Amino acid sequence: MVSKLEFGYESYQSEHERFSEIVYRLLLSNKAPVLERLQISFIRLGCGAVDVGMWIGIAYAHHVHVPSHACLKSLRTLHLHYVDYKDHSSFPNLLFGCPNLENLLLRHNQYYGQIFTIAVPSLRTLTIYDYNDEKDFVGYVINAPSLKYLNIHGFKALNCCLIENAPELVEANIDKSLK
Repeated sequence: MVSKLEFGYESYQSEHERFSEIVYRLLLSNKAPVLERLQISFIRLGCGAVDVGMWIGIAYAHHVHVPSHACLKSLRTLHLHYVDYKDHSSFPNLLFGCPNLENLLLRHNQYYGQIFTIAVPSLRTLTIYDYNDEKDFVGYVINAPSLKYLNIHGFKALNCCLIENAPELVEANIDKSLK
């Protein structure tokens, strides 16, 4: 019936079960009606992407209350393929929670906002595949002072792309066709 769970790989000490097995077992056996908080700290060698995906699925099945912004301090590369965002602040909040993000790839076909803002001070490479054909979509505003490489493909409905702050930009490829 515990509503707040915290797992730490650094404090893991079992010779009989893997860390991921312990997390699975405890998540599945938890009977709290709402999971208010779930924190899992691990190293890549101890857990795979499938484990993380399953933990997230179990947490959502337990009605986890997620914070208003992500906290992915170590994330360097992020690929988002056809993600539906809850509201206009979801995407900026995700990026705000990735303070060391260096590589971002976006592949999307719908965005229900006027402007898609990408503001990441640490971003070095940005690739966008824009399949959007919404008439209300204005375009992109890019604020990335460390950006060196920009690739944008698409623009079916794109009206503009404002590169607001990218003094380090050394290469940009903007192509109306999709590859």
